[in-house]
Amino acid sequence: MVETDIRTQRIGDILVNKNLITRDQLNETLDIQKETGEKLGDILVRKDFVNDKTLVDLLSFQRGYDRIDLSKIQDTIDESVSNLISKDFALKRKVFLFKLVSGMLHVAMTDPRDINVIDEIRLLTGYNVKPFITTQKDIDDLINLHSSDEYNLKEVQEIMKDADLTISEKYEEDTVEKNPLVKLANQIILKAISLRASDVHIEPQEKSCTIRFRVDGVLQKIKDVPKTVQRLLISRYKIMGGLDITENRLPQDGRGSIRFQSRAIDLRFAS
Repeated sequence: MVETDIRTQRIGDILVNKNLITRDQLNETLDIQKETGEKLGDILVRKDFVNDKTLVDLLSFQRGYDRIDLSKIQDTIDESVSNLISKDFALKRKVFLFKLVSGMLHVAMTDPRDINVIDEIRLLTGYNVKPFITTQKDIDDLINLHSSDEYNLKEVQEIMKDADLTISEKYEEDTVEKNPLVKLANQIILKAISLRASDVHIEPQEKSCTIRFRVDGVLQKIKDVPKTVQRLLISRYKIMGGLDITENRLPQDGRGSIRFQSRAIDLRFAS
């Protein structure tokens, strides 16, 4: 008797051979796929022919995908990572950004083979992507828990228009960035550089977050921003400085850089 390697079989045949679905259910699913163009797995789950976690486990084994159970790590998610892309983009592309490790962005996806989506994320964030497979439900749940909604993004966009933080048009080429959270973080630094500030302080308050610049040796208050932006802003600077974004107790030091008038400005970060 010759055994066939499961990795060479079609996913529908594997499910039938393992008695997870019937041959009739597979044929019905294939007929629907011909009419709608949907992915086989999406139809199987929608028709309740197979459990979504079972399907993901099988796809992970068959195709060699890294598997991630988002429900087990939801308490360690840092929202500055998940919000490197917009909530709308995450929902449409069925992705969730859950970790940044040594410049590599870990992304949960329903289809890790989707090179187009991976390229889009890389272009939007500036980071290389390591894809992981997970269920659509887990992705939706984590997006709703950790991704900024339209209201928060509008808050960020309004802050960027504030007179205290706006920068001269001649510096705008250095802030080419689609993500508003990243753009705000860059804009604050560029504003400080334009004012010849030596330090930028991000100071959490009870109901807000205060931004201060040290200019000519004097620490000056520049702007209070909403508390909802505080963690995102601080975590973004930790990422820029190569710091551990999950460490909130021990002091850390790091270095990074930013483009200003066509040259790189070295930055030192401390938390």
